Amino acid sequence: MGHMTEMMRELTDKLNSIAEKLENETDEDELMTLRIQAGVKIEIMKKLIMAKPIAKYDSENNEAYIVYGDGEKEAVQNKG
Repeated sequence: MGHMTEMMRELTDKLNSIAEKLENETDEDELMTLRIQAGVKIEIMKKLIMAKPIAKYDSENNEAYIVYGDGEKEAVQNKG
């Protein structure tokens, strides 16, 4: 299975989880948060489909990087 397929499957699983939470949530703030999370996942999926690079951030290592459809990662250099 290719890297793009794995990423799409992971995103689909996350979207399904968000959809389940949306069905049961009544708190307006939480509903908004879930909708925003779903929107971000959908935008990432669109980028994968269009073969566009995706910016990601590793909070454990405090590093930003770009992921390409073939799975290649490129570190983003700090300009500051």
